[in-house]
Amino acid sequence: VTVLCCHAFGFARDSADGAAPHVKHCQPMTIRAVTDHAGRAKTCFLPADVNKVQVAETDRFRGTEVTLPKADLFSLDKGPTVVKITLTPKALAAMSVHVFVLPKKLPAAEETDGIIDWASEEREALPSATVEVKPLDSGAASQRLCHAGAGAFTPE
Repeated sequence: VTVLCCHAFGFARDSADGAAPHVKHCQPMTIRAVTDHAGRAKTCFLPADVNKVQVAETDRFRGTEVTLPKADLFSLDKGPTVVKITLTPKALAAMSVHVFVLPKKLPAAEETDGIIDWASEEREALPSATVEVKPLDSGAASQRLCHAGAGAFTPE
């Protein structure tokens, strides 16, 4: 995730004509952050009047940019400003859902803030399960997934 802070820079006395450059002609201040396992990125920056949050394109998702005006940012005493960014998946994005029996005793997760890495645990598959993906968009069609083996379900 990249945050671009569009600050004006330089001084009027440094330019040949005595005027400071317009913000459109200035390079933005760039701050980069890496998302964690939950898809969150945290960063601190000195906001400009106009800030932009960019998410780079990946193999599975298209890149996106969101404008974040200074007026929409919280002051430090009000806590962090949360910006929700919706990513658009590419047509070839892969999806796999694993369905398995809940173990009688859950694995320890104290060291990982309560998050269990189920991929590293022994799982008993449920191949007879039914899996259907329902988009959040109202009116969008649901997609049924079929069993691909080892408890994994993929689009038909």
